[in-house]
Amino acid sequence: MNPKLISRSRTAGFSLVELMIVVAIAFVIAAVGIPQAMGAYRTYQLNNAATKVAGILRFTRLEAIRQNKPVTCRGQAGPGGGALIWADEPAPGSPNGDSIPQPTETQTLLTPNADTVPAAGVPGTAAIAASLGVGALTDATVGAGGVQFDQRGAVNPVGVFYIICIQNTVVPTAGYRAVIVMPSGATQIWSTNPAGNWIRAN
Repeated sequence: MNPKLISRSRTAGFSLVELMIVVAIAFVIAAVGIPQAMGAYRTYQLNNAATKVAGILRFTRLEAIRQNKPVTCRGQAGPGGGALIWADEPAPGSPNGDSIPQPTETQTLLTPNADTVPAAGVPGTAAIAASLGVGALTDATVGAGGVQFDQRGAVNPVGVFYIICIQNTVVPTAGYRAVIVMPSGATQIWSTNPAGNWIRAN
């Protein structure tokens, strides 16, 4: 047999030790990268849910102005465990909606990975109130009656600052988001870590 062929066959491929080293490096990279990727994904879920809630509130406000009558943004428990939030538009001959989500009404469905939670259990919300120069924020979480806008687009009753808090109820350590509705009807989104250090996101 040709010695050159024997030498070539011995050097083609990897040894078991080399393969084990490559596998070990891959595990280390995965151990570092996967938690960071999951954290980024959970942050995205919270931001996306807050944006959806703020979007429904803005739509409801515009509908109140367009229809020249009060319209309420409401919420209730959805079929998948997350909150269902919708613009409860007035029915013909009714001063306001019927408190029942209709297929024709604009709505959004949240998931447990980014769902509304009572403001009382969210740390540090008093800091948001202090930043806004108001004594207290009114919780508008699912089942709390919703947020009504009058025909001018302002919050009804006058002067109320509403808060809707959002949390990953599956992984609570992911932090919180808060959607604030100002008396004028304008919305803000605030963000925090689990310790309750709030900053305005938009």
